[in-house]
Amino acid sequence: MRKLMFLMFLCFILLELGCSTATVRMVDDVDNYSVGTCQVNVYQTKAKALETGDITEVCIVSGSSAFSWDHSIEGAIKKNIEKICKCGVVNAYIESRHTQSEMGLKGVSHVTLVGFRYKNK
Repeated sequence: MRKLMFLMFLCFILLELGCSTATVRMVDDVDNYSVGTCQVNVYQTKAKALETGDITEVCIVSGSSAFSWDHSIEGAIKKNIEKICKCGVVNAYIESRHTQSEMGLKGVSHVTLVGFRYKNK
């Protein structure tokens, strides 16, 4: 009986640890992503993008890391960065991001990028 109780307790702890995760990322100024001839400056937040000047939003790109090996947020950005170039802009900020998780296992990451131009440039 004690072994069964211990086993149930251990399963509960493992389940709780697997489902209780958090990610902390420091807000950088800008990260540069390039794929082929496409090169985009990606700001972590809209506020960081606005520090350089007023912006005109041009397009919204929503994508995921599906069908790739890298299921991190960065992997989702890299996989969808060419869509920002197709909008005719070289700057974007991250509007939202999240990674699916089932039973504590990391799944596909999703990201929404907003392509923009600076008004004063």
